[in-house]
Parts: sequence; structure tokens; C-alpha cells
Amino acid sequence: MNSVRRMLFLRAYARKKRWDEEVVLVKVEMESTVMFFGHQASKWMRLSEGSPTEGHAAYAHQQASMWGTLQDHARKVFAEALRTVTP
Repeated sequence: MNSVRRMLFLRAYARKKRWDEEVVLVKVEMESTVMFFGHQASKWMRLSEGSPTEGHAAYAHQQASMWGTLQDHARKVFAEALRTVTP
């Protein structure tokens, strides 16, 4: 009977360790996503400054705004998710 309990304990322990690792990976992915959105916003803003026509500049500004909005939204949603998960 003791060996069964030990086996169940070890399985539960391994499951918890895998979950802990997954939490770390998801946090890193969240940070990477926010940074990527910010990078894209900066890239489109730079493109808008060197645009040959007003149409190109308008499109680049629109893209920069979209990526900036995505960055703000992701930062807000991820912060809320981390508050509910992190003790």
C-alpha cells in the first residue's frame, strides 16, 4: 500500500513541476508578445516618417496605431491574467 501512495505522490509532484514550468513559459510568451507588438508599432512609425506619398504615410500611421493598440490591450489583458494566476 505504501508503494501505491508513493507512486501517486510522485505522479502528482511531476504534474505540479510540469505546471510550474508551463506558467514560466506562458509568462515569457506574454512578455514576448507585448514586445513584438511594440516593435511592430515602432517599425511602422519609422516607415511613416520616410514615406514617399501621403497615402503611404497614412497607411503606415494606421498600422502603427493598430500595433500600438494591440500592445496596450495585450499588456492590460496579460496583467489581469497574471493577477488571477499568481498568488
